[in-house]
Amino acid sequence: MKFLKNLRTSTVLRVSPIAIAIVLFYYFTNDISALPNYGYAPTVVANAIGPMGRWAWAAAAMLGVWEMGRFKASDVRESPLLSRRFQVVACAAVPILLLTWLMLILPVALALFQTGIAPTIGSLIPLGQEMIICVAYVVIGFGVGYWVPRRIATPLIGGLVYYFVVYSVTSYSFWWRHLTGNYFDPVMFGELPTPSVILTPLLFIGSISLAFALGWSPLKPLLLRYSVALLVVASGTLGSYAIVQNWGSTMPVMSVGAPLKCAGEAPKVCMPAASAENLDFVRTEAASVVHDLSSAGAVKAPVMITDRMADGREQKLSTESTWRASLSDGVAVGDVRYRIAMASLRFRCTQPDFDTGNALALWTATESGERAAFVKRLDAWVADPGGDAERVKRIIRQVDEVRSRPKGEQVRWYRQSVSTACKEEK
Repeated sequence: MKFLKNLRTSTVLRVSPIAIAIVLFYYFTNDISALPNYGYAPTVVANAIGPMGRWAWAAAAMLGVWEMGRFKASDVRESPLLSRRFQVVACAAVPILLLTWLMLILPVALALFQTGIAPTIGSLIPLGQEMIICVAYVVIGFGVGYWVPRRIATPLIGGLVYYFVVYSVTSYSFWWRHLTGNYFDPVMFGELPTPSVILTPLLFIGSISLAFALGWSPLKPLLLRYSVALLVVASGTLGSYAIVQNWGSTMPVMSVGAPLKCAGEAPKVCMPAASAENLDFVRTEAASVVHDLSSAGAVKAPVMITDRMADGREQKLSTESTWRASLSDGVAVGDVRYRIAMASLRFRCTQPDFDTGNALALWTATESGERAAFVKRLDAWVADPGGDAERVKRIIRQVDEVRSRPKGEQVRWYRQSVSTACKEEK
C-alpha cells in the first residue's frame, strides 16, 4: 500500500508517457531491429541499449533532483536518523528506477522479439550494468536536489548527464567515453565486453553517487563527512582512469568462441550456427569456385573455408589451407561466390600494389565466373573523384592478354605477380 501511495504521489506517473515516447521514437526511427546483428543476442542487446542509456540516466538524475526537492519542506531532511532519511529516499527512488529500467528493458525486449533471438546471460550483463548506473544517477540527483533548488537543478543536471555521455564520443580523450558506460561500439559476433568494460563505469559513477549520498547524510562531524566523500570521489575517479587511460577508441572485448556449423569436406565450409541456414548453398558455391580456380592451376584447394564473422573484429588473413570470406554477408547481398574467389588471394602485405593486386583479382574473378562482379567494383572506383579510367582499362587489357596465353604461362604470371605485389619492407 505504501508503494502504491508513493507511486501515486510521485512525479514519475506524470512524466512516464513522455519518457516511454522518447524511447519508442528513438527505437523505431533508428530501426534498431534492422541493424546488423548476425543472429547474436549480445549484438542485439548492445544495439538496443546504445542510444537509450543517455536518456534513462538523464531521466534518473532529473527525477532524483525533483523528488528530493519535495522532501526539503518536510522533517526528513533534518532528521538526525540516518535510517529514517534513507528509508524515505529509498521509497521515492523505487518508482524512478522502475521507469528508467523500463526505458532500458523495453527496447531490448522489442529488439529480441522482432529478431526472434533468445537472450543469453552474456547478452544481459551490459543491460544489468546500465540498470545499476541508473541507481547511481538517482542517488546523484538526490544529492544535487538536497542543495540546489529543484527548478534550477532539474534541467541543469539532465543536460549535464546527457551531454556528458553524448559528447564523450567526440573527444579524442578516449578514456572519457569508456567511463560513461554507454555502448557506442557495436558488439560483433562472438564477442562480449570484458569484465573491466562492465566494472569500470560502475566504479567511476558509483564513487560519485556514494560521495553525494555521504553529502546529504546526517553523519557528524561535518568536516569528516565531506573529507570522506572527497576521498571516495578521488579514489573512484583516479582508479577508473588508471584502468582505461591506455584504451583506444573502441572498448576491449573478449572472444567467447561462438559456435560454428560446418558442411562437406575438401573444402569444409564453416559458418556461425546463428546464420548457417544457407550453409548447403554456400558449400555448393564454394566447391564450384574451388574447382574452377584449382583447374586454372594457380591455387591449391583449401582444407576449409570459414566465415570472417566468426573472427569478430580480429580480421585474420587467409592461408593456403584456410580461406576466410564474409560468407554470411555474401549470402545477404548475393555475392558469396565472388567473396569466396577473392578469399583465395593471399599477399604478404595488407596494401599490395594497386595495379598488380587488381590485375590478380580480375584474373581470379574471371576464372571463377565472377568477372562482371569485379568489373562493377572497378567502375565504381572510376566514378569516384580519385578514379582513373585509363588505369582500369590498362588493367583489363593486361588481364585479357594474360588469359590469351597457355595455361602454364598464366600460372607463372600469377605466382610472379603475387610475389611482387608487395614492396619489400625496409
